[in-house]
Amino acid sequence: MAAPETLAAFATAQEQAWKSGRNTASPAESLTAARQAVDEIRARAAGATTDDARAALTTAKRLAYNAAADAWPGWTNPPADIATSTLCEALALAEISAALVDHLALGPSQQGHAAWLTGALHLALGDRPTAVTHFTRARDAHTEPDMNLLCDGYIALAATPSDAPAFTQATSALKAGNLKYGGELAEQLDIARAVYGLG
Repeated sequence: MAAPETLAAFATAQEQAWKSGRNTASPAESLTAARQAVDEIRARAAGATTDDARAALTTAKRLAYNAAADAWPGWTNPPADIATSTLCEALALAEISAALVDHLALGPSQQGHAAWLTGALHLALGDRPTAVTHFTRARDAHTEPDMNLLCDGYIALAATPSDAPAFTQATSALKAGNLKYGGELAEQLDIARAVYGLG
């Protein structure tokens, strides 16, 4: 008789099924599939405190984050054409991912990434004050200098009006060449500036 499927194995299978359609589904379809998978994992793990449940919820956290991040238009210029309703679905998944980070006590780095994504989606939806709040939380959570500078750049970009000197200071520091991911993160900020404006 086969052993019953573990929660972790179920969650992994759900994540792999979502990944298999990740590159061919529309943003809305991808988010719907991800939300269904995440909700099912969370339902099965509800009330459980075992290592198996923790592993399953960690997978759900990652799945929710990746699906929401895929829908952010600011990765490329020109930006992806994402409907407002789809951005709202992405934001809901980002918030679920952030809640799981807190529930699982995954630490400041994960909290920083979760807050950044939530802020990025608020920026895409035109809610700059809320975006600044989340970008500030992300900066305060991160301990890596390059991520702090990235968040400083987003705070400056999302401010009303944008803080052009602070944005330039952040990107210049990232481009200085002494940070591991500085060049990549500076490029990301430059793309976001082109998409969302700075002025």
